[in-house]
Amino acid sequence: MVKRAESGAGDTIKLSPDNAVAPGQRRPPVTKSEIIRAVRDRLGVRMDEAREITETVLRGIVSSVRRGERVELRGIGTFMMRISPPRWGTDFKARKRMRVPSRARVSFKISRKLRARLNPRPARHEGRDAPGG
Repeated sequence: MVKRAESGAGDTIKLSPDNAVAPGQRRPPVTKSEIIRAVRDRLGVRMDEAREITETVLRGIVSSVRRGERVELRGIGTFMMRISPPRWGTDFKARKRMRVPSRARVSFKISRKLRARLNPRPARHEGRDAPGG
């Protein structure tokens, strides 16, 4: 279920489900259809229009990365393609060394702004225990 939440930073859309997750368990991943519904609710457009908007953005990201371009989403992070060099590996069944070809893979580097929001720094204590105090 998509929920809206008010915060000091303005309107945001929460994509998380209503049901609580027990400690130590992971939440289910956000799906493309949940993102499409969030776009529909936020922009007030029809479902087919929201789907086209979402898929156009995602296709643009994928095609840019496939061309080897960096895709930088300010405040979120950067997608880039990296090529792993060819290397030697081991086929354990045949007990032979084999050549593993180079591969393209997508890498994501989180932005400093998002990292700071996910991992807030603890408040600094002033007084006797503070460094230099």
